[in-house]
Amino acid sequence: MRGVAAPGALAFRIVGRHTRRGSPLTVRAAALTAFVAGVFLLQQRAELPTALAVSIAAAAAAGAWSGALVLASRTPIAHRGRIVAILVAAGAAFAGFAYAAAMAHLRMADELAFADEGRDIRVTGVIASLPAQLERGTRFEFHVERVETPDVRVPPRIALAWYGADAQVRAAQRWSLNVRLRRPHGAMNPGGFDLEAWMIERRLRATGYVRDGRADDAPRRIDAMVWQPGPAIDRARQHLREAMQRRLANERYGGVLIALVLGDQRAIAESDWSLFNRTGISHLVSISGLHITMIAGLAALAIGALWRRSRRLLARGSAQAAAAVAAVAAALAYCLLAGWGVPAQRTFFMLSTVAAALVLRRGLGPATTLAL
Repeated sequence: MRGVAAPGALAFRIVGRHTRRGSPLTVRAAALTAFVAGVFLLQQRAELPTALAVSIAAAAAAGAWSGALVLASRTPIAHRGRIVAILVAAGAAFAGFAYAAAMAHLRMADELAFADEGRDIRVTGVIASLPAQLERGTRFEFHVERVETPDVRVPPRIALAWYGADAQVRAAQRWSLNVRLRRPHGAMNPGGFDLEAWMIERRLRATGYVRDGRADDAPRRIDAMVWQPGPAIDRARQHLREAMQRRLANERYGGVLIALVLGDQRAIAESDWSLFNRTGISHLVSISGLHITMIAGLAALAIGALWRRSRRLLARGSAQAAAAVAAVAAALAYCLLAGWGVPAQRTFFMLSTVAAALVLRRGLGPATTLAL
């Protein structure tokens, strides 16, 4: 238990040098840093803690925060601010550990049973990703809405391959399919791609393929378009990808342009990947914080410049606030267009935090900025 509390106390000692009693800003920075330290500690374990250990960590967090609340409600005395901050940080470290462990248990529990591997299962759901064209078919992610086979539990999100020329599928379509599934499994070489970790990140807890089967078990399209936010955005991305593929069919780096716009790297040739890896620029064709902040910065510059030219707009609000809102809007649009991956989400929320501080005219000190 001392090992979990130590990161929070150390974080406060670092960020609290410039304050005598622990300002609210310093306490928040220490709590954020300690929470991340708790998550990091969980990630270093070889196996997940038991449910009892998670409950103990959550209780320790509640106890530390309760103690901090009791001390803070009393008349301040020397060093009490520092003690309160240490308790808050320790509670945050316990909370980070418990939160990460609980989410990991939740994710790992949502998996296909061994007994259901390799058997025919009838499912109904929505195509919930940008379909990828394979040499002999199509691969896509499928959001399972209903399992029609009795006594079978299927994870809510699975990865499917549909082989055959008749597999004309589009994002946001609802299908009833006969599938064969298996649990995620992949070999990982040192420094190579970790398939299982990637599937967990995508919340894909089973993979398989569509079975054509008999006429009564044949795939059946139920709805041509399902108006749900995620699938609808993927349908728009698919339309844009097809338009770009037609327009850039004969262009040398058409696949790179599609990757930079839509985050779909599958059209990049293997020779190009080899070139990018040898020259050390492969990260530049993967949408990350660099691309998102560049788009957001350009939008902020454009809107800020236009805003300053209008007296009517300046009377309604500052150009800085308008530029911040424009940056967030542009970043959100680009992140959605790129598939809303984890790097895009991280960059968007960090950018939104800074933009909110600018709009609300709240200062962000160095400690809080680093903690975020």
